[in-house]
Amino acid sequence: MKIVRLLLVLPILLGLNFLSCSQSNSTAQINDYMQNVSIDNSPKNLSDAEEVLRQLENRYYAFTFYKAKAQNIYSRKGFGEETSVKRELEIEYTSPSKIKVQMSDGKNTKTLTSRDNIAFLSIDGEKKKDYDDVYWGLTSSEFGDGVFFEVGKILILKERGQGELSSIRNLENPLILGEETIDEKACYKIQGSVKEDNLAKITYWIDKETFVIRQYERLLLAKKVPNGYFKTIETYTDIEAR
Repeated sequence: MKIVRLLLVLPILLGLNFLSCSQSNSTAQINDYMQNVSIDNSPKNLSDAEEVLRQLENRYYAFTFYKAKAQNIYSRKGFGEETSVKRELEIEYTSPSKIKVQMSDGKNTKTLTSRDNIAFLSIDGEKKKDYDDVYWGLTSSEFGDGVFFEVGKILILKERGQGELSSIRNLENPLILGEETIDEKACYKIQGSVKEDNLAKITYWIDKETFVIRQYERLLLAKKVPNGYFKTIETYTDIEAR
């Protein structure tokens, strides 16, 4: 009789044990799977950042006319000193190869004009210097020490077919850090390091609708100065482009 009861109960016990093992194995498999799954809903996506930069580059390369105002703030810090200079700029570009950049620092007004890649620098209306290359005129110390004026550089390099020299192409590992509003315009905030110089960081604020640059920042850490840096921030307003 005991043997008969045991034979009747044994399948039930084995079935319960099988179910328990199956549930345990399933749970373990699910736990293993979840440990290997990484869900990131943040906008920090490398391919997205590169796509935004491509849209930006294509947008500027298609322009035949661009006009804007800009504010440039150049600051540096080191050895217990911190200085900052603010400049107001205006730029007007017409394709092909015609550009005018005017800059005022509160003391002087400097104007750089070009045609066919030849540049002329005037200070307070008086002609001071000629440049065989408009790019070097724009980046010269005579025009403005510390002024990067990123949009001007992009447009000039575009005319020369050397867009790869601009900061857009020199960004390494760009990331979308989020979205911010500049001049009442929603912008992608994209940051990357400069190729071959990991001490320099560049940040773009790019209009989500038109893909024009609304703000630009270049931060260069001073290698041998504790907490030292050189920083340029440029904000662009009243943009007209076509």
